[in-house]
Amino acid sequence: QAHGALLRDVAYLQGFLGRTDAARTGTGNVHRNALKALAQGLSVPTLEYAQFVYAVARDADLIAPQGRKNLYGPGAAWEEWLADTWWTRLEALRRAWAGTLSFAEPYACPLTDNKSWRNRDLVDELRSLVLGLLAEAAREHPDSCVSVESLAAKAAFRRWSLVASVRRGLLEAAFEESEGRFTDEDVIERIACGSLHWLGLTEIVPAEGSARPWVRLSPLGRSRILGEPLPEEPQAAESFVIQPNLDIYAPPNLEPRVSHRLFRIAEPSAGGMLALRKETLRKAFDRGETADSLLTFLRSHSQTGVPQNVEYLVREVGGRHGHIRVGQAGLYLQVNDPLLLQELKGHRGLKIHFREDLADTVALITGDSIESVLRQLRQAGYLPVSAEESRARERPPRRPVRTPDPSWDRRAGEEVASRIDWAAIARDDGRAWAEEQLAEPASEVATAQDEIEALLRRAARDRLCVRIRYEPPPGGSNGATHVIEPREVNGWLIKGFCRADHEDRMFNIAHVRSAQITGERFDRAAVR
Repeated sequence: QAHGALLRDVAYLQGFLGRTDAARTGTGNVHRNALKALAQGLSVPTLEYAQFVYAVARDADLIAPQGRKNLYGPGAAWEEWLADTWWTRLEALRRAWAGTLSFAEPYACPLTDNKSWRNRDLVDELRSLVLGLLAEAAREHPDSCVSVESLAAKAAFRRWSLVASVRRGLLEAAFEESEGRFTDEDVIERIACGSLHWLGLTEIVPAEGSARPWVRLSPLGRSRILGEPLPEEPQAAESFVIQPNLDIYAPPNLEPRVSHRLFRIAEPSAGGMLALRKETLRKAFDRGETADSLLTFLRSHSQTGVPQNVEYLVREVGGRHGHIRVGQAGLYLQVNDPLLLQELKGHRGLKIHFREDLADTVALITGDSIESVLRQLRQAGYLPVSAEESRARERPPRRPVRTPDPSWDRRAGEEVASRIDWAAIARDDGRAWAEEQLAEPASEVATAQDEIEALLRRAARDRLCVRIRYEPPPGGSNGATHVIEPREVNGWLIKGFCRADHEDRMFNIAHVRSAQITGERFDRAAVR
């Protein structure tokens, strides 16, 4: 079984945030109840998977808290992500997972918050260990799956010190809230059959007579980890089916550019369908949609057109939306028709006291808050909006002001360089100028993540020394430049001898900001 629904679920998350007020709390994450509600519409309806989707989308800057209330909405990278290809989108999510610690598999609650401590080195090594074991199994038995128990046995044999340190207390302390003991198999299953499976890098097979599935690298995983060619991209669907009963069938491979907007106006219902509701349409209109724009979208992507009753519903809600505006002057209420104001005054179900008419369409009222007045009116069947939120939508967005960086002036640098007497410097050093050219030339500096990864793999293969700029995440040591002798690249970790520290070290490729081959070769057989 391959999991190919992560892109669909990220689009669903964006649509969910478009119709739900989900704010960042003091823990740095969205509230747990919002994640539980999110899980109901995902392809894997579990809280753990909802935490994973939220974590990778946030770390990839696809969602971000906005405004005074810190409500989540589209992040800075969302539009660019939508324009990318299928594999590029998945790779962005994979890098977000590998480069951060927001979802840490060895802990009871894998979603990291501001109040919890996570051991970065432990999580990286466990992930690298599982990736290495899966890669080894794929090379030895390309068409076979392996059991989680066999992976755990090999892990204990290969890295006993790591597994033993985990057993001595970290995992048991992390899982003290869970029932029973958390075993090595549980950790490996969560990484191999959880995170890697959701990223599309592994495939799982349910095993008869065992609660744990068997696992192997998927074609995408073999490409990313073993360097094999990328498989052909899945064919994305561009259309859905609208039924007269207001249900919508959206195929699982619906293009995220289409699905995220569909998920803003429809919510999950029974049988894997989506349902158009007056309330979800009202929320879409609250966030700036119009009846014409929604109908244009539905007509463009519906295989069967827009049924007449669906068009009537959209136009009815859109036509009534915003006829009543609630503000605070104290509180005031504004309508677009004087007869509607008289109707509200005579409505016996409304507990709103009308203090004074300021005009034939505006009245001062008494109430606890704008939210309570809006709630009463909506329960009575009206579709009011908040005047403050309406004005905020009509106000044009402010453009960010970019501050120039005074530390960089190319022309000044070139002018200073032109004044240096390089020949005099060479004479003072006591070396001929041509001697500088005798060493093997170094490569160009790689700064893009895929170029850095390819350069490090080449250096490990050809026994070439590499100069890297390494910047660990906040909380670690300061960034520094290292010259390393790369011995082995395993997943996203590189093991090599660091000449500055005079010892073997592990480096996370996600934290390498630049890399350059120095031109010097090292002896792989040398013992340090």
